[in-house]
Amino acid sequence: MASIAPDLLIARTMEAHRLELDVPFEIWRIDLSQAPGEIGTVTLSHAELARADRFRQPRDARRYLAAHTGLRHILEEYSGIPAAAQHFTRTIHGKPALTHGGGWQFNLSYAGDTALVALDIDRALGVDIERDRHIADAEELATLHFTAAEQAALARVLPADRCRAFLTGWTRKEACLKAWGTGLQRAPRTVDAGLDPATTTVRAADAPPLTVGSFGLEGGLIGAWACTDGGAGNGLGFNMRRARPRPPTTFAPEYRDRTPTTSARYSRDRN
Repeated sequence: MASIAPDLLIARTMEAHRLELDVPFEIWRIDLSQAPGEIGTVTLSHAELARADRFRQPRDARRYLAAHTGLRHILEEYSGIPAAAQHFTRTIHGKPALTHGGGWQFNLSYAGDTALVALDIDRALGVDIERDRHIADAEELATLHFTAAEQAALARVLPADRCRAFLTGWTRKEACLKAWGTGLQRAPRTVDAGLDPATTTVRAADAPPLTVGSFGLEGGLIGAWACTDGGAGNGLGFNMRRARPRPPTTFAPEYRDRTPTTSARYSRDRN
């Protein structure tokens, strides 16, 4: 990614790229390898800064600060609300929502030095990423968190591919839980999102149906997305982006006054 010019340069040090994926809403990738510095963290709330101070490892604190700084600046690009002026509420299940955000919905996920921000208007959505890695107890975790059909599908996968299949299923499941806004308060084993990366519909008795799909990213990342019908996507995403100028190639807090141009064990503590 270092050789590709960023779509946003946040707080002068952090790069963000708008991904070109076959997804019915916007997804941005933020590089968390660089700390946002004071020029970036000045946009964060006291609660966010206090939470960052509670991380034991400086690396984890840096990633948290960078992810939330990036989230605020991307939300400014679409909602028009200055990053430092944004306020958030939480739903009954704890999912963050932008106050007076004009219908903009968002979701944040990060793994290692990469964060993803998904966002759209008037559409519940979720995104999740994991590093492709060996998981010694993948089958035990599947017994705890996968449906019977998903467990059977995992058992049919060749042992060499089983960890990747597990992570594909887990990210799909997480994306659905985040789109519904319940997180792990809804038992993962009650959601059959499948292990096949193909786009499909996931249904639950007490929640709206979701479209869910999977994707891979450079750097050994496995991702999944989920959303309800509606929003500005489903073929209208092109019009949504063309109706507003593309974000500038550089962006820092001093530009906030300009006219706006337009979100279990392997679940880390993130929005």
